[in-house]
Amino acid sequence: MKRNYLLLFLFAAFQFAFSQTSTISDGNWNTSGNWSSGVPADGATATITHNMTLNKHLNINDGSYTLNGGSIIDNSGGTAYNIDVRGNGYFEVAGKVIIEGNLEIRNFGEFVLKSGDTMLVKGNTDFRNDSKITIESGAVLIIEGNLEMRNDNETTVNGNISVGGNLTSRNSSIMTGTGNLQTSGIIDIKNSSQIFGSTSGCSPGPCEYGSGIGLPIELTYFDAKYTSSGLIQFNWETATEINNDFFTIEYSLAGKTFNQLKTVIGAGNSNRELQYEVFVKTDFQQDIYVRLVQTDFDGAYKTFNPIYLRKHNNEFISKQEINIHPNPGSGQKFQLNINKEVESVDYLLSIRDLNGQLIYEEQVQLSNNGKLEKEFNQVHLKSGIYLVSLTSKNDNFITKYIVK
Repeated sequence: MKRNYLLLFLFAAFQFAFSQTSTISDGNWNTSGNWSSGVPADGATATITHNMTLNKHLNINDGSYTLNGGSIIDNSGGTAYNIDVRGNGYFEVAGKVIIEGNLEIRNFGEFVLKSGDTMLVKGNTDFRNDSKITIESGAVLIIEGNLEMRNDNETTVNGNISVGGNLTSRNSSIMTGTGNLQTSGIIDIKNSSQIFGSTSGCSPGPCEYGSGIGLPIELTYFDAKYTSSGLIQFNWETATEINNDFFTIEYSLAGKTFNQLKTVIGAGNSNRELQYEVFVKTDFQQDIYVRLVQTDFDGAYKTFNPIYLRKHNNEFISKQEINIHPNPGSGQKFQLNINKEVESVDYLLSIRDLNGQLIYEEQVQLSNNGKLEKEFNQVHLKSGIYLVSLTSKNDNFITKYIVK
């Protein structure tokens, strides 16, 4: 009898040991030698701290997979691999994940995307059947396909979700949090479902819900000047960064065709102010235009308005400040205040949504004290977040405007 108990104990210990495994080197997921106890089974506990190339579908069925500082990358051009979390399975991402296939969290499965990290799903995503999803502050989930949320799904978004297709929410599926949701397509909400407290859908797209910031970056200022040593000094600040891969500084002699001058690595994801300072040696002997371009990890980019850099008198206005009141407002009337001496020239007033779509544009004249009162009679700004800019040949002011 004692011998039988000993055998049972040894068998249980053996099973427990081989139900846990960790990466020991970079490489293909499905290569046993890259794991401490072999490739993880569906119900295993796995810890990933290396850079793994996905070469199989992941079925996390009652198991627990934790990515901690490594990456899981499904290389393009081959099989589109899926990740399926179900049956009390748990998947935690504190690193970078890119899959060509679909992401499914269902049947009491749980998915957590940790603060500051990014996951890119090039297929569709499905949250359903009492699944639980958490997108922490500063985290970004990018879905190039559609997102379906059904059957008592509970999703908490304190970071950002970007959907390239449509979103369908059904049967008491609830999304809450302090973050932001953006879709390129429509949003359809029915059967006691809610998205950030709203039961109303959105059509046609693009659509946006939530109180967070949906921009890839929120640029506070961008300026430049010639130094006495002949270098150009560039300075800029971001208030937030989401999925930000790198910046490109570009120049133009005539303000039309721009060429690359310098590339600067971005912070990825950040919810605090970050300052950048770059010195570039050039042979320019004349005034030039310079501008900043921001590029996401998925290749999407945003180009900011150019600024004019004078060579001979080293004149450039830095850290320009603009305020808008009231903010949040009704979208029918606001006042702009420029906290500096302004030129007595026409400025171009532009209002764009967070997708860069131009909503309104007009040539305006500022008062001597840098104020502009604007009332909209023909344009209706629906609830959301907009970028309001004032530009001239030498000035470029931009601020965020929230319509209630």
